[in-house]
Amino acid sequence: MAEKENQKNLSSCPLLSEFEGELPGLLFRNARWLNIADLAHYLRISKRTIYNRIGKNAKNPFPVRPRRSGGMILFDRKEIDAWVESWNR
Repeated sequence: MAEKENQKNLSSCPLLSEFEGELPGLLFRNARWLNIADLAHYLRISKRTIYNRIGKNAKNPFPVRPRRSGGMILFDRKEIDAWVESWNR
């Protein structure tokens, strides 16, 4: 319930109202490390796709290696951005 109230407060903020619908993206815009959920949102793919591609037996492995820290799977945003930029070359 508190989460819905926080989202309501954020979306009613006049400075953030122009970004309605993009608020989750604003939360990690400056983050160096992205977890699975953030990466899925950033790349606009499903979390299941990422999990399938980082597994040991993945047929089509994810091109950026994740880092594991304290049970979390993290991706370096700079490496992700470099990989995305390589698509245009």
